[in-house]
Amino acid sequence: MAWDLRGDSTATERPQDSDFNAPGIVDQARYTRRGIAVAASFILAIIAAAAGGQALAPVFTCGAIAAMSPRRLRALYADALTAPLTLSLFILFLAWIAAATFWSPQTNPKTALAIIIYLPLFAVFVWCCRGDTKADRALIVRAGTAFVFLGSVLSLFEASAGFPFLLETRSQDAHGLFEAKRSLSVTAAGLAMLFWPVTAALDKSRADAHWLIFVPILAITITARLTGTSAVIVAMLFGGFCFLAARAYPTLSALIAGMTISSALLAVPRLADWLRFVPEPVALMIPTTYYHRIEIWKNAADLIAEKPWIGWGMDASKTFRQPHDFGPLGVQSLIPWHPHNAGLHIWLELGFIGAGLAAALTLSLTLLAIRRLASDRVAIAGLVATIGAFCVFATVSFGIWQAWFLSSAFTSMGLIVALASDRPSKHSL
Repeated sequence: MAWDLRGDSTATERPQDSDFNAPGIVDQARYTRRGIAVAASFILAIIAAAAGGQALAPVFTCGAIAAMSPRRLRALYADALTAPLTLSLFILFLAWIAAATFWSPQTNPKTALAIIIYLPLFAVFVWCCRGDTKADRALIVRAGTAFVFLGSVLSLFEASAGFPFLLETRSQDAHGLFEAKRSLSVTAAGLAMLFWPVTAALDKSRADAHWLIFVPILAITITARLTGTSAVIVAMLFGGFCFLAARAYPTLSALIAGMTISSALLAVPRLADWLRFVPEPVALMIPTTYYHRIEIWKNAADLIAEKPWIGWGMDASKTFRQPHDFGPLGVQSLIPWHPHNAGLHIWLELGFIGAGLAAALTLSLTLLAIRRLASDRVAIAGLVATIGAFCVFATVSFGIWQAWFLSSAFTSMGLIVALASDRPSKHSL
């Protein structure tokens, strides 16, 4: 079914309470609180993105909470029970994160608490993107599209104008400029992930407006260039490759993506060990930022070897502040806040057990997505491209527990769900 991004309704009334007892007779042309709350969170996220993106997680979790009701909680529970393996792995992973706080040298449990709270709410947000009606889903797709277009244009203005808004809340010196650039690079990274569901939406649209996709492409790329964030450009290019591959071979591409991520999560410590065989003259030819990462990855592999089964504990990465000689980069912390690689991050803090649960959950989610999106080639293409962009950042850039990073990935999945949902399920309401 092709989606018209203009929608097919202007009605905003919610169904009467009696309609909630009979999903089959809900007026599909009407918006419900669920659709309006999710769409509103995308609009509010435009402001959060303009402020640097750090507020994205609270905005989307509040949207999920606002969309829920006692009846929808029961519907969510019924939907979750249709995927018992995925649900069980998700709960076990959260439980292991909680357990890993007890042997961590990190005495402040705020990261663990944030993840335990945020991850379920992000999952609820994805479910809420399913909407109660066809009008809900069209509204959510339009709101997500507006977020990507307006967010990318605002980011381009901020970067090209010298960060006027971001510097208002920071010191007017070199450190303030660095922080402003970093904040805007966070926004650009989030947009680089959310861009692909919007691309899929335009691909499915009956409107002859496919050329509009070049607006966010140019805006995100130029913003990345002005903020010195090469990973964003790489993510856009790799996401484009994944989108085209999945457009041609949807199920195969999704399966390869899931199996590759699961395998990499299990093998990453050994892969980091192999970096020791890179000759030093060759390593010094690599750009400075990536040379730094290679050295961090080797340090992380050494620490993982000391506690391979259960890891050092949740959020322990921040405690490895011992001085380490990084050669031409001078003496710095052994691990600067996190290993700059999601697989090593999980292994370092949660050990083989945590990495195994993450790998199993990834594979289970892959099979679930293939089963539920099998008939929608474009939606799978958007999903695989989003995963591709996410993996670029997860491999070389951000800490895996950063809430804004996870929220960008989950909300991208939510847009895919809204785009692919042609009709409400029996547990929609």
